[in-house]
Amino acid sequence: KIQYRTPVHNVPWCTETGCFKSVKLIERRADRLVIEIESITDDAPFSDCFKCKECWIVLGPEQNADHKQCIFVRMMTIEFHKSTMLKGTID
Repeated sequence: KIQYRTPVHNVPWCTETGCFKSVKLIERRADRLVIEIESITDDAPFSDCFKCKECWIVLGPEQNADHKQCIFVRMMTIEFHKSTMLKGTID
């Protein structure tokens, strides 16, 4: 778990919020690493309505490949678990 403060933009009454990240190792192999991250901001406006989910995938070079580079893929989505009129603004 990671905890930190982060700035909030375009909200006059809230300039920063606490953020809690849970990091989970899903897969670890010689050629692939998959990590899931879930972020929750506790005191940002309407933060009780959603959470941010990320998936990081690192693909390493094949064992007999001529190149030594990795490929990094980051996917992110906002998951709503409570209805809000501001869903379009948050997305």
